[in-house]
Amino acid sequence: MKAGRSKGRAAALERAMRRHLRHGWIRGVFAAPGDTRDDALEIHPGSGPGRPNPSCIDVAVDAAVRAADRGLTRQTWVLDACTRLRVDART
Repeated sequence: MKAGRSKGRAAALERAMRRHLRHGWIRGVFAAPGDTRDDALEIHPGSGPGRPNPSCIDVAVDAAVRAADRGLTRQTWVLDACTRLRVDART
């Protein structure tokens, strides 16, 4: 995370991500707040249903942190057909 961002916030983001993604996810979608252009979205494939390999979660957490550092702080994780996890990665 950027130098100005506290390590505590980075750790909190990582804990939340690990807790929510431990049963799998379909995709992660990262965007800048207020930017609705399709070409401004960054989409990451998920692990699919079921408990993912720990390295898959590591990759997802790293992607979320890198996206937040680029200003893509409006993050939506599609966990399954009915469940979405919305993360404001600024806090």
